[in-house]
Amino acid sequence: MLANMQLLWLFAISWRKGVFVMEIDRVIDGAISYLDNLNYSSSTTNGYYERLNLFSCYLEENSISSIEEISYKTIQEYLAFLRTRPRMDGKPGTISPATINSHIKALKAMYMFLEESEGFKRNPTKNIKKLAERETIIESFTEEQAQKLLAVPGQHTFVGRRDRLLILLLLDTGLRISEALGQRVNTIDFSQHLLKVHGKGKKDRLVPFGNRLGESLKSWIDEKQLGDTSHIFFGEYTQRVITSAAVRMNFKKYGKIAEIANTPVRPHVFRHTFALFFLRNGGNPFVLQRIMGHSTLDMTKKYIHMLVEDLQRQHTVYGPGDNLLGTPTHTVV
Repeated sequence: MLANMQLLWLFAISWRKGVFVMEIDRVIDGAISYLDNLNYSSSTTNGYYERLNLFSCYLEENSISSIEEISYKTIQEYLAFLRTRPRMDGKPGTISPATINSHIKALKAMYMFLEESEGFKRNPTKNIKKLAERETIIESFTEEQAQKLLAVPGQHTFVGRRDRLLILLLLDTGLRISEALGQRVNTIDFSQHLLKVHGKGKKDRLVPFGNRLGESLKSWIDEKQLGDTSHIFFGEYTQRVITSAAVRMNFKKYGKIAEIANTPVRPHVFRHTFALFFLRNGGNPFVLQRIMGHSTLDMTKKYIHMLVEDLQRQHTVYGPGDNLLGTPTHTVV
């Protein structure tokens, strides 16, 4: 593989002013190919490609045309430029520290490629530190909201039946939307009640599902006469899998019909809802970690922390001490 990469790079080097220089756009293409060979997921490499192309545009605007011209100061100025860019979702304000950190990761990946494949000695990203990220609020549905969302899609239409099945699958399994849309007939083991999931970072795992979801999946597959390799969630007039953008648009509509206030009806909120329901019902955090496909317990700990706050609120309202004797006039610390 290394020999192939070095051969590829003969085409990425130009002779300029008496020296060999590496052109930035070709460096980016080489870096993405390198990451593909390292088995990075397509979503990761696509994201890096978009971010590195923005970096390339910035360099072009600043008359920098080769890798050799990029310095630590260049990177710092670029990150300062990113901090002034508006949010991608159209909301007021500039892009978040988390988004800027994703650009830093892309730049570091490009220089990892240069160091390991080309023996490039100078890495201006080496001392670039990630920004501190704001603690994100984990949003989830109440039991009543989840029931409302299951009831909204009309069961007399193709789209309504398909989308209710998708909502039930997300609530019952906690899959990411990309994982759910990737499900085919042959990834479902009805005898064991398990889904084979091709997850984040190209890590496969088995995810259990319940009887009601199993019945709904079997009914849908039989009714539509789907073959082994058929996707479960496809368009009404085509066998092609539906897009996550189409799902988000439909879910937003269902949220308005169900009058879900203060909680956005997005696919990932169903994932959070599954995790919190699982723990509230006595589920084991380590089992939850495996089901969710988390590489560490960090995210699971956030769910547990939310449950502790939930317990504290419940005790404030229903605790027998205060209800029997009355709320004290002062709080004991």
